[in-house]
Amino acid sequence: MKCLIKNLSRKLYVNYYLLLKKTHIAVLILLLSAPILLTGVFTSPRFNDGIWHLKLVRAWCEYGGRPLELTSKNNFAIQPEESPLWYFLTSSLCNLTGGYDYRTVQVFQAALAGILLWLVFVLARMLCGSFKAKTAVLLTGITPILPVCAILCYIDLLCACFILLTIILLYKKQYLWTALTAAGMWYSKRTGMVLIPMYFLILTTLCAMRYKKNIARSALTVAGCLLIFLALIGWDVWFRGKNFGSDDMIVRNLAKIAAAAGISVPLKAPPLPPPGEGFEIKVKANPAAGIPELSGFEYVANNRPASDIPLPNFLQWFGFGIPLLILLALSQLHGTREHLSGLWRKYWILLLMGGFFFLLWLLFARRYGRYLVIAFPVLVIMFSGLCNFRHARTVFCLIIAIALIQYAAAIGYTLQSRQLESTGTTEVLDYLKQQPKDERVFWEEWELASYYIPGINATWTHEVFSNNAIVQNMYANHIATVVVAKRFNYKYKGGIYDKGWPLDRLEFFAQSPEVGKVIENQQYIVYKLKKTPTAGGGKK
Repeated sequence: MKCLIKNLSRKLYVNYYLLLKKTHIAVLILLLSAPILLTGVFTSPRFNDGIWHLKLVRAWCEYGGRPLELTSKNNFAIQPEESPLWYFLTSSLCNLTGGYDYRTVQVFQAALAGILLWLVFVLARMLCGSFKAKTAVLLTGITPILPVCAILCYIDLLCACFILLTIILLYKKQYLWTALTAAGMWYSKRTGMVLIPMYFLILTTLCAMRYKKNIARSALTVAGCLLIFLALIGWDVWFRGKNFGSDDMIVRNLAKIAAAAGISVPLKAPPLPPPGEGFEIKVKANPAAGIPELSGFEYVANNRPASDIPLPNFLQWFGFGIPLLILLALSQLHGTREHLSGLWRKYWILLLMGGFFFLLWLLFARRYGRYLVIAFPVLVIMFSGLCNFRHARTVFCLIIAIALIQYAAAIGYTLQSRQLESTGTTEVLDYLKQQPKDERVFWEEWELASYYIPGINATWTHEVFSNNAIVQNMYANHIATVVVAKRFNYKYKGGIYDKGWPLDRLEFFAQSPEVGKVIENQQYIVYKLKKTPTAGGGKK
């Protein structure tokens, strides 16, 4: 049996080597990007973060540039976009092709995935040769986090491209150009901004190593890069402070840094929502509703706090292929001190950039596994370079097989879940389109509601179901139809989540004589309030 596995793995590895060697890198990247493009273009957007990004692209197109205010009906918040570059590029592309269309954005996302894979190839070839570079491209392309983030319109992809380009320029000692790509990191994704201090630390170290005793030249190079960077981001900081004020996370954090340095920065209060957006809870408490009051509950975002998300969240995005690659690389890290020293000199920039971001993710943002699309290509390049695949053919073939299986499963699941016809969403949409246009709809996934039915008067807020007068609140706010997404429902354990109903809340609501169930399928339950929305009192 052992001999059979050894011979089989040898044949598989030889065939893989020959096939990869003969395959041009452009063909490989095209094959890896094609499923992203096809899945994105021929299916409908279905996930909330991606829907929000698409709504902002549409706002940029309609406004003709960067919007001054973007109002969210979720808890009345003013939501400035995280970083403007992705929205600027996608809206510009839409305008060039005749106006907003989510399929145009999906073409851009597939192109970004291809660019990222090309940058992986360029960087990996510089460090570990053409064969391992193609292997790194393959592993990066078939790890689910890349295609899924591309299809779901997560803007992290653009930031990952700038990070890879920054590292390439650092290796090439093109320091002034790296100031431009560092500004690209700033403008492309807020989470990528945490790597900017690490970038300047690496830049300072490289200048000190290159210019050695010429301290003046080293300091001048770093200062020049810093000035270029500050000049490029200064407009964005001014724009955020002027228009968003303390409501903008970046502005708040910069003000804290300034305060720590002894500089007081007065922050402008965030602007009020425009009239008519969101809705006001008219009835806070009504014992006649017969619903027991919840006490001691805690508002919890995104269904559970970050500290409760276990590490299997990591496996949902990476499967077992990348962890096996890392274990294989670490198992081969043996030899003399000189050998380890050589590896450090070769990969230290990758290790610092990727490792630093991974550590921050592990400590503060584990529930957002998609954030790692910013760092994981860097880690794949490094660990692919460390491995001797020929001496571990069986494990290597297993890594490729597992990665391919999970890639197919991830693409298949995404394809299925984005097909409206294969879910209960179509039934709900057909019903809502037949309702009077002036009736308000309470839909937990209000982003989806307003996306699928342009102009629909849909809203959402957790306050409706976290107090003891649900039905009265619905009437007071002129809500006629309620759409409940089953996947968000949960048992009450002291937390009110930002999506979903506590099951006891939903049970009391459904048993009310004023509420009638009109649709139930595997995904949704739709309730109709039997009285007219104006009967509950309160004005719009």
